[in-house]
Amino acid sequence: MMSCWRSRLSGALIAGLWLTIVEPGHAQNFSSAVRFGVVETLEISEASGLVASRQSPGVLWTHNDYGATLHAIATNGVLLGSYTLPSVFSGDFEDLAIGPGPAPEYQYLY
Repeated sequence: MMSCWRSRLSGALIAGLWLTIVEPGHAQNFSSAVRFGVVETLEISEASGLVASRQSPGVLWTHNDYGATLHAIATNGVLLGSYTLPSVFSGDFEDLAIGPGPAPEYQYLY
């Protein structure tokens, strides 16, 4: 039973991939890139996540692939500040997200 389920799932994934490759009309169209600035601080050496602040327009939050420090940067790349999370395992962090939390009037970084 399990191998039959896996076979159907594999077939569906392959079919979905085939549709993506064969039917390019379904692909999204993007504009040309616009360069607003360059992050030139040594504190951000391997940014691994990026999210726009919902409470502070023009502020982006990022972090390095390692460590537990969040960095606030302006949309032109200028470092605005950094905050190291206390008592957090400083391992391999891959992404950053923003969303609701316990207090509905605030947005939280995850």
